[in-house]
Amino acid sequence: MLRRILIPLDTSPYAEAALNWSCYAADITGAELTGLAVLDQPGIERSIGSIPAGGIYYARHLIEKKEKEALEHIQMLLENFEDRCKKAGVKYRLAERQGNPSDQIIKDSIFYDLVVIGLRTCYYYDCAARQADSVEEVIDHTVTPILAVPDRFKVPESKVNALVAFDGSHPSARALQRFAQLVRTAEFSVTIIMSHSDMEVANYYLDEAENFLRAHSFKEIKKVWTPQNIIDEIKNNYLDDSNIVIFGVHSKRLLGDFMVGSLSKSLMREENKYLLIGQ
Repeated sequence: MLRRILIPLDTSPYAEAALNWSCYAADITGAELTGLAVLDQPGIERSIGSIPAGGIYYARHLIEKKEKEALEHIQMLLENFEDRCKKAGVKYRLAERQGNPSDQIIKDSIFYDLVVIGLRTCYYYDCAARQADSVEEVIDHTVTPILAVPDRFKVPESKVNALVAFDGSHPSARALQRFAQLVRTAEFSVTIIMSHSDMEVANYYLDEAENFLRAHSFKEIKKVWTPQNIIDEIKNNYLDDSNIVIFGVHSKRLLGDFMVGSLSKSLMREENKYLLIGQ
């Protein structure tokens, strides 16, 4: 059951959409939202660059100035978050941290049911250099499921088409379980797709995944087995009709092409699909 949602804060439209979705979900479930803002002190220090001889005083003064500006930015983020939560009438907390932003998000995330982030976002001091890293760094290390959202949120007006990329692994099972626990089942039409060379093996996993979802009151379920490459099959035949894609990711070391390769990166490049990601 969804009780605690962590929302790392920045000023992008994606972060705004993440907050809007979270307020919508909290209103339905009674979950508490935590807005997390991180002072990227390592990033501030890196931005100074090398310090010439005799320049320590100047460097310290510059760091203090940048820290003050960053703290003002953080206070603005937290105030905006608090104002939005109050208007929505949902429970909330404020969290202010200091250190490497991704490390802090990962550290805090273990105490939450879900982390909601934007598909394009940056929590670092130097976003121009680090924007591409933020989402992937969090996804690759947290044990908490992540909902990555596009830059706009709109309350669903009809059935939401969910595509579950399932391979029978622990990460994909955790993503499936979290999906079943987080959503109102009547709003979703679900397609479960599995790529495997052996149809009998695939059908076993597909049947069991269907049984699990039906036990959670899902009614509209379609099963798809394909011997084709899962990435090509999803992109060519299912992605356009899906509103949200649910999948698990393994570590980069174990399954790099699934985590950082075509599927994950192409979905993020779409920028108009919700991604529920289990680790």
